[in-house]
Amino acid sequence: MRKSERDVLDLLLANTHMTVSASLRLLAQYPESAAVFRRFPALLKKAGKRRRKALEEGVTVPQILIVSTTQRCNLTCRGCYSAGRGLAPESELSEEKVQGILAEAKDLGVSMVLLAGGEPLLSRTWLEALGAEPDLLGMVFTNGTLLTDEMADWFAAHRHIVPLISLEGERDKTDARRGAGVYDQARAGMKKLLANRLPYGVSVTLTRENLDEALADRFSEDLIQQGCRLFVYVEYVAVEEGTRDLLLSAAQIERIVEFIEARLDCPDAVYVAFPGDESLFDGCLAAGRGFVYLQENGDLAPCPFAPFSDVSLKDTDLRKALASPLLRAIRENHELFKEGEGGCTLWSNRDRLEDLIGLTSGPTFGF
Repeated sequence: MRKSERDVLDLLLANTHMTVSASLRLLAQYPESAAVFRRFPALLKKAGKRRRKALEEGVTVPQILIVSTTQRCNLTCRGCYSAGRGLAPESELSEEKVQGILAEAKDLGVSMVLLAGGEPLLSRTWLEALGAEPDLLGMVFTNGTLLTDEMADWFAAHRHIVPLISLEGERDKTDARRGAGVYDQARAGMKKLLANRLPYGVSVTLTRENLDEALADRFSEDLIQQGCRLFVYVEYVAVEEGTRDLLLSAAQIERIVEFIEARLDCPDAVYVAFPGDESLFDGCLAAGRGFVYLQENGDLAPCPFAPFSDVSLKDTDLRKALASPLLRAIRENHELFKEGEGGCTLWSNRDRLEDLIGLTSGPTFGF
């Protein structure tokens, strides 16, 4: 049976409550962070009511806003989806616009903001704006090489924002994709966070090359000893030509699902897979059903791996942008994107997506 948008909203809210509750259990040794996170169950409930109200008014508001804050980066990683888009740094949004977007997102019922890049620590505009919104749960996906003492102090002053350090596994796997010495620099950044009694997470992009290592007990147990309390596993999407050999097989994806399920009650860390079990939500959660993606130039798109857009927040507000023809068409036809090769069903079903794009009013293309 097709799930309604209200059903999806309620399921997402319930899942997020479970994750936040599990996080609170893990934060006993981090009293400053625990004090901040205790506020979030009530804040999530309040945000859920705002999304339901918006839905009654015909506006689908996502729980999560994913932002590419900048395309600038100090690394050049193999297969990076951001590096292939060719946007110029001067296209980035102004400080005033960024502040306005986050304020409106909170008022509409967005409860989580994920800052990515490029390297988001190079975009103080988004960091400071999110830091000024303590009712939004923030996560920053960083390569970890810029986690200086000053940056650790900043996260200590903004404990509603959690840094997630990107690794590919242990040293050899990480340096092979990200560059020589990156693993050791990231581990040095972790030590600074630990010294500041800051819980943090690790994000791993799973491929055929690193799956065994990334899911090994040795990998997670070592990081838990260093203060890591959240593991986010992201299925690789072959946006770069010549990298299809890195895609996970169906059996490997099932293995990830089983791995996460076996750790639901883990006393030491929270484990999350993205996109996870999409069948629970009746298909893809992009285009505002669960999350939506904002590019650094203001274009609002379905997903980081499908950065097609027909609306810019430079020209309109978030509420109106969420009702764009393209986003609405994807939401109304999300059942077309249940199956696909790789971690993004929109990307792997670009032919179907292009058919929908042909029905909308002149979108721009990220690729």
